This record gives sequence, C-alpha cells and structure tokens, in this order.
Amino acid sequence: MAKFPEINTLTTFTQEDKLRKDLLIFACAFMNLAVVLWLGIYWIMGLHFSANIPLFYQLISVTSLVHYLKTKKFGIFRFVQLSLFLFVPFVMQWSIGNSITASGVMLWALLAPIGALVVSGWRESVPWFIAYVVMTVVSGFFDFYLGTGG
Repeated sequence: MAKFPEINTLTTFTQEDKLRKDLLIFACAFMNLAVVLWLGIYWIMGLHFSANIPLFYQLISVTSLVHYLKTKKFGIFRFVQLSLFLFVPFVMQWSIGNSITASGVMLWALLAPIGALVVSGWRESVPWFIAYVVMTVVSGFFDFYLGTGG
C-alpha cells in the first residue's frame, strides 16, 4: 500500500547484507577489545615502541566505526577495517624484529582476506588474499636478508 514502492525497494537491505555489516561491526569491536590485551602484553614485555602500534590501530578503528555509524558508508568502513586487519600485524612483526621473535604475529593478518570473503564475497576477497601473499613474501625477504646481513 506504499505510495512509492520503488523507493522502499531501493532503501531496504537483504538479511545477508545486514548480517555482513553486523559481522564486521562485531569483528571491529572484538579486535578493539583484543588490542587492549595485546597492548598490555607488549608493554609488560618492555616493547614500548611496539605497544604504540595497537594504540594507533585502536584509534583508527574506532574512528572508522564512528564514521560508519554516522554516515552509513559501509564501503569505507569495510576498506579501513580490512586494511587494518591486513597491515597492522605485519607492522607489529617488523617493529619487533622478525617472524620468529614476533611469534608469527603476521598470521593475524589472515583475518583480512577471510573477513573480505565473509563480508564482501569471493570476488572482492581475491585482492586481499593476493595482498596477504605479497606482504608475507616481503616479510620473508626482509627476514632473510636483514637477518643474515645480506
């Protein structure tokens, strides 16, 4: 009985779209809680410079969440969150030393391509998987050449 049914169909989301958005918000909130623990462990271990990285992660993540809640621009929110999921673990690893001394922190970066698969679909997740592989190769290259003195 709506006067303009075409407007209603344009503004409604499917249950799957809502679920994808809710999952990314949940992942964002969960990661921000985990970052508090992550920050505390690194601070206790005396890795004060490395402890700042999770703090910056948290600031950017919360800012993007607030921006999303105000503007409802999911694409920006998704890109920022997946970028944080991908790049921050590698930066953490590099700040600590290498994959051995960092205990493979870079494995956390797998959340980016897997998260993209869940919230965007398989086609949109392919670049995230490629980026993960590239970042892993770059890290391996630097671990080997910087660790052995070239």
